[in-house]
Amino acid sequence: MTNYKRLPLETLVNARDLGGFPLPNGATAFGRFIRSELPERVSERDKTFLKDYGVTTSVDFRGSFEITESPSSLRGENWLRYIHSPLWSIEAAHGKPQLPAVTVIAEDVEPERFTEAQKAAHHRRKHERRLDSIEWVPVYIAMAEDNKDWVRKNFELFAETEGCIHYHCMTGKDRTGVFTAMLLKAAGAADDDVIADYAVSQIYLRPFYQIFREGDPAFPGDPDLTLAFYITAPDTMRGFLEHIHASYGSMRKYLTSCRLTEKTIDDALNGLI
Repeated sequence: MTNYKRLPLETLVNARDLGGFPLPNGATAFGRFIRSELPERVSERDKTFLKDYGVTTSVDFRGSFEITESPSSLRGENWLRYIHSPLWSIEAAHGKPQLPAVTVIAEDVEPERFTEAQKAAHHRRKHERRLDSIEWVPVYIAMAEDNKDWVRKNFELFAETEGCIHYHCMTGKDRTGVFTAMLLKAAGAADDDVIADYAVSQIYLRPFYQIFREGDPAFPGDPDLTLAFYITAPDTMRGFLEHIHASYGSMRKYLTSCRLTEKTIDDALNGLI
């Protein structure tokens, strides 16, 4: 079968194989891990492709509210195992544990005499200010430091799972991006390769954001992709990796601080290295 870095799918735009990254003694192998955005409204053609590609398991990192509002199209398929493994059990991607609160100022108080069009524009300005206020480095550090049981649980799951594992969150860039960094760094990938893999999501996700905002009258036209929420800046992932290096010395030492054994880490990475 042909190996793909970015999978040629029609309904998933950010589905990528973790194969092909240079390691000190070779490269990561294809066909063990696939990362993506939410697999919603996945076509039958794409389901067949994933099945033929060897996918046996789909792990959903989203919270319970998210999976209720936007179920995965892969849940219920008889050819794979769907596993809900939330980073946070209730809050969605825009919930309070991840994103800083935005201070309410006078402009946020909606005047009673607004027309419907003015209310929609006002709502959009408030929402976009919030999307632009996010500082991702501390958010990613909090993901790693405050959720070590979640990290351990997923490495243990991956260690016992055969075949190709697909995992995702909502956009496939934040929860998925942090966990991908853990896998690749534990495998021995260079920082710059991990950073480059993170950064490319910004390019691939443009169609996803456009579809995601369809039908909302408060957000006419294309989303403003210059806002911080949409950007996967190289310095963001670099800042996260610098924290891991400074605090633990290496990603593997971070993972052992999650009460993972070296054997479990190696078993999880079996098929990738």
